[in-house]
Amino acid sequence: ARHLEGEYKTELEKILPKDKDKGIVISHISDAEAKQFAYEIKDYLDKNGYKIVDVRAILQGDPFNGWRVGPEDNRNIKLLIGSNIN
Repeated sequence: ARHLEGEYKTELEKILPKDKDKGIVISHISDAEAKQFAYEIKDYLDKNGYKIVDVRAILQGDPFNGWRVGPEDNRNIKLLIGSNIN
């Protein structure tokens, strides 16, 4: 299982918006590990003053590994959490 520490935390901090007023939507694929990691990220962002709009499951689309930033709209940044790549 992934945990938000070390390399993962460094990667996350690189992609976070400088403007903490911008909303973040965290979407995870429907597996228990990805969901747990998404909520760990949510807790970290909450503690650091970011605005979390939603945490939700990705219900369609191709499965993917790792994590990435999804398409941004004018209000929110989308953080997509895929499967663990061990």
